[in-house]
Amino acid sequence: PGVVIGGRVEAGQEIGYVGDSGTAEHTMPHLHFELRDPDGVIVNPHDSLLVAQGRSVCRVTDPGPLEALLGSWDVITIGARGAAVRQVQRLAAAFGHSPGPIDGIFGPATKRAVAALQQDLGVAADGVIGRETRAAIAPIALLAEHLTVLDPDGRIMRWGDVGIDVRALQEVLVLAGHDPGAPDGVFGSKTEYAIEALQASAGIAVDGVVGPGTRRALSASLGVAPLVTCDD
Repeated sequence: PGVVIGGRVEAGQEIGYVGDSGTAEHTMPHLHFELRDPDGVIVNPHDSLLVAQGRSVCRVTDPGPLEALLGSWDVITIGARGAAVRQVQRLAAAFGHSPGPIDGIFGPATKRAVAALQQDLGVAADGVIGRETRAAIAPIALLAEHLTVLDPDGRIMRWGDVGIDVRALQEVLVLAGHDPGAPDGVFGSKTEYAIEALQASAGIAVDGVVGPGTRRALSASLGVAPLVTCDD
């Protein structure tokens, strides 16, 4: 009651209740709190608080929805307009390539940004969205709900840990080509073996523990390392 757009809160003010109601009945009791940017993309409130305090923070850029882009096989090139163009513009921007205004209009700047994105994804850099480029983008859409797993500042995870972040890690490991067993949210022996295989392939210390270095290696193996940025 009393929550309105533009309202302000102060330290110590009650803002909600801890629980597991609604669609959260199968999770541990918690308070769901999130921030969204003007395009509706969720941003990490913890990161925002750290930035406000002038502290360094690593963040994972959410490229936003990709349904319109992946929901059609039409070739997208100069002159195209619409939601699919807007989504690829946002995706290219998330990878650090400026498409100009994110306005849903495929112009020369967007074509250059798409070509740079294609180079990052390891496909022909022709600046045209076709079947091959969509196939390379599709795994990013599958990762969308689990991108926080790639955050180098995320909690250290090891054998015996449990939680929804462990389940997300297991599902991301599958996308990276390492079998962690059933995605059950329990960090067991198979998940540990999968992490060790990832670490060995990345040439980093093989200890089966998920820390900042392992998260960066996972980002690199998935081809989405540009989505992870750190501010000093």
